[in-house]
Amino acid sequence: MGLLDGFEKLINEHGSAVILKERIALANDKYSALEVEVNALRSENETLHRDNGKLKETVRVLEEKLSHNNAPFKFDEKTGTFINSADGLRYCAKCKAKNNLSPLKNGSYGWECPVCDSKFSDPERPRSMGVRVSRG
Repeated sequence: MGLLDGFEKLINEHGSAVILKERIALANDKYSALEVEVNALRSENETLHRDNGKLKETVRVLEEKLSHNNAPFKFDEKTGTFINSADGLRYCAKCKAKNNLSPLKNGSYGWECPVCDSKFSDPERPRSMGVRVSRG
């Protein structure tokens, strides 16, 4: 091993240390940036949890109010009408949504709302076939 070999080894080791030091500094910078991002996300998460709790409470209150408003009414999915359990009459869903209780009247093929003219079919009511009679 000559004199130059020792210098070469020293240069290589020193160069590796500088590169390693740069890499550690870069890793530390990235770590610091990630810590900042984690803190921001934690703060945002806390805010979202608070907002979510408030919204859940609002939904609960509104559902409670809705259940009290609809207490005697049951929605009939087949016809799209509300049936009042107290009197057995059907009511217009569109008018009920506007807090206007409008009992439906029997129409030609189902029920008709006298207020908004909405029509609701009755799946149990027979429909006329419209048969033509030919005279020969």
